[in-house]
Amino acid sequence: MFLLVRSDTLPLSTVDEYAESTIAQRISMVSGVAQVQVNGGQKYAVRIDADPYKLATYRIGIDDVATAISNWNVNVPTGTLYGQDRNFVVQSNGH
Repeated sequence: MFLLVRSDTLPLSTVDEYAESTIAQRISMVSGVAQVQVNGGQKYAVRIDADPYKLATYRIGIDDVATAISNWNVNVPTGTLYGQDRNFVVQSNGH
């Protein structure tokens, strides 16, 4: 079975999150369902452009920036829990 999920008003990352955390999770609980895959989604991401010259002015190294981002990022790794007869998508959005 293929299921298409789209929205004219929501960003693709929000639709992807809903498909992963709600739809796929519920379908995986149906008796007889062996596997659920969500394809073609878009994960929310933040890109950071750092100017090495400005960082050097403040005596900040790129490693300091990476450490600060890691320490203050509220999102944690996510994945899937595989059970004997059910799979659960584990997702954290920082709330």
